[in-house]
Amino acid sequence: MTQYAYLVVEGPHDVEFVGRFLKLKGFSRVQDKRKLDKFWEPLVPKTFPYKNDLLRRVPVPTFFKSATHSIALHNATGDTNIINTIEETREVISWEGLVGLGIVLDADSKVSPKERFDNIKEGLQKRDIISELPESPGKILQGKPHCGIFIMPDNCSAGTLEDLLLECAELVYSPLLEYTKTFLDCVKPVVTQFEKEKERKDFEKQAGDKKVMVGCIANVLRPGKAVQVSIQDNRWITEETVRLPSLAHFDTFLQDLFALSTSST
Repeated sequence: MTQYAYLVVEGPHDVEFVGRFLKLKGFSRVQDKRKLDKFWEPLVPKTFPYKNDLLRRVPVPTFFKSATHSIALHNATGDTNIINTIEETREVISWEGLVGLGIVLDADSKVSPKERFDNIKEGLQKRDIISELPESPGKILQGKPHCGIFIMPDNCSAGTLEDLLLECAELVYSPLLEYTKTFLDCVKPVVTQFEKEKERKDFEKQAGDKKVMVGCIANVLRPGKAVQVSIQDNRWITEETVRLPSLAHFDTFLQDLFALSTSST
């Protein structure tokens, strides 16, 4: 019998990041709608444009399947959208049909990882979307379904997905990473002197440097492509990098949340 799981993440990079972990466990991406498990059909919009907005991306999850599991990864940015997305899913999908239900966030906001966890948890419980959640991020509450919230990079430090990707780069793309750091040192004085704030504001954010480095490496590996394409295609997430302590922690979280064995093949 197929086991179903649902995970909300904050962006397309996160979708591909989680997808690579799943691929290592024997999962494949579902591209053909005819091959999508009927359980997930309520999450596939029936009309276009979605809510009459021609510029809005159709909010369909990315689906992965293995011999035992079917998993939906839903992209929703920001605490309010995350809560709204889960609430909308709750209206058409029964939680009782899931083995795992979780959220993956970054810790790049002005609040601490624990505060962000508490805010999301309070919002979900106040609106009676998910009644029971663990007491802290990175933990799994065993139940029907298993529930958990992981805040990257490690549930306690400020940071983002890029922190984890740079750890991977240190292992598999070390020379390229060193040249990228040199490039960053060269361009930083130039960018910080831009007169227009909007041209430098993203660069000057807390995770700006790290996003630049990941973007540079990704563009060398997949010129002209988005970072998520490189995450999907290149050696960021491999059997070797998943053994790094921080990635191993995330891998364990996914295994416990989705009730996966060490291999889903």
